[in-house]
Amino acid sequence: WLLNQPNQLNPNLYQTASCVDCLSGSNAGCHLIRTESECLSSKDGRGYLPTAGGHRVYNEPCVYCGGQRCTGHNGNVCEPKHWLLNQPNQLNTNLYQIASCAGSGPSAKSEPQFQDYQYNDYGQDNNDNEWKINLSSTEVM
Repeated sequence: WLLNQPNQLNPNLYQTASCVDCLSGSNAGCHLIRTESECLSSKDGRGYLPTAGGHRVYNEPCVYCGGQRCTGHNGNVCEPKHWLLNQPNQLNTNLYQIASCAGSGPSAKSEPQFQDYQYNDYGQDNNDNEWKINLSSTEVM
């Protein structure tokens, strides 16, 4: 909801509650990744590009768009999360999968996985589109 509001204050400072430490940043950007396995195990590695168009890029978890175009901008099948979720011309949103850390052990944290996100599209002309998390199906430590 917040990311779709036109009156955001300092959106470049927003942080999401997701751990990206386990994700690989050894890439030239999510947008260049073509495979599902690499996209879903990566975060954007462009240290020289903290934001693009006011939206976070560097260190953002990658989003795999099911092998389809993520937006109408280009043919990329993988994009940085914050940047992608703020694009007005998103395509195939039902196919989006967000890279995340999963594991066990004392320092591991179980986070909502992509299937626990529900995108609500209230119409093209309405700015009330939002991502909701269904926490009832996840275990958060």
